[in-house]
Amino acid sequence: MKHVFISREGDKAQFVKNFESLQKLSNKELIEKYNNAVDTGIVGVHAQALHLLAMRKVFIERIGKSPIVIEDGIVISLSDKVDSGYFNP
Repeated sequence: MKHVFISREGDKAQFVKNFESLQKLSNKELIEKYNNAVDTGIVGVHAQALHLLAMRKVFIERIGKSPIVIEDGIVISLSDKVDSGYFNP
């Protein structure tokens, strides 16, 4: 499933809130949260998209890559589940 993200007023503040919350998670907790998102799938809710974007940024800051994909700067999709090996180069 994919989600076309269209920015709305107030998104930046919510993104920052999500990002700060996700930064506090351990790598294991971050993986669990991501894998739960894979199980749920992208349901098309704007708040979910903002959460996934924040999660993507946390992954990228920690290891330089993310299982959350952005295509054409607007389409969000999830890859398969990941495990703790995802954090190892």
